[in-house]
Amino acid sequence: MVTGALNGNMVDSSMDNGRKAGATAYYSESELGPQTYDLIYAGQYPAMLDFYVSCARKYGGPVLEIGAGTGLVTWAIAADGHDVIGIDLSKRMLNIARAKKDENDPSTSERTEFREADMVDFQLGRKFKTAIIPGRSFQHLLTPGEQRSALACIHSHLGAGGMLIMNQFDPKLDYCLPNAEPPVKSNEIVDPESGRKIRRTFLSRTTDPLTQTFSENMRLEVFDDAGERISHEETSWSLRWTYRQEMQYLLELSGFNVQEQLSDFLGAGPAYAKEQIWICQKS
Repeated sequence: MVTGALNGNMVDSSMDNGRKAGATAYYSESELGPQTYDLIYAGQYPAMLDFYVSCARKYGGPVLEIGAGTGLVTWAIAADGHDVIGIDLSKRMLNIARAKKDENDPSTSERTEFREADMVDFQLGRKFKTAIIPGRSFQHLLTPGEQRSALACIHSHLGAGGMLIMNQFDPKLDYCLPNAEPPVKSNEIVDPESGRKIRRTFLSRTTDPLTQTFSENMRLEVFDDAGERISHEETSWSLRWTYRQEMQYLLELSGFNVQEQLSDFLGAGPAYAKEQIWICQKS
């Protein structure tokens, strides 16, 4: 059984199917998850988009985005004038990303490409100046072996001195206990175009402090402007939290020099229970 290697792209295949089925069900198996993603997370994106666009300006392209999802960050970077390839495991998310081609001018579309690929094992046949992992996508890797394999693969796709920028949440210990409740019980937003209300309710949470993982089950519902439910489904996701010092060692062992750590997209220094933003250079 191979569990990953610092200098290769190997990953434990027995864990791989479980990760795809459990960790990313919200994005890969659900219909409403991808369809409502941009609306649910719209409020979180302005600062993050500005941050990653500024990184592309500072460190240069071509840019590789890992966990591109619906292409929110990808298209913003391309619109700023950079060549960018976005990869993701979910066909449904990528279909939404590609459909945004009609919302962008031809020159932006020419700079943009999406490919279906797993971040733990992908081969694009080219080098990049900048790689990014926005939206906490790295946390859907549920084992240290998967994390190392992903970082090794990214390392091999960066040119000399290439940069890796990524973000994930800094774990709040209250939420890491075995019987911890979801930090948010429900979200409700209204689609400004259709007037439909979208509700996401967290039904249960299972936390394992030993493996530093948790799984959450949730219900997604869509209501028309009269308040009648017109669509619903239940889905789930799983994530792994990584402590700040653990993450620094992991990056260093994977061939990256940490240049800067932040706790938000506005430049604040490291802080407990906020964001872990890592700016690293390939050794």
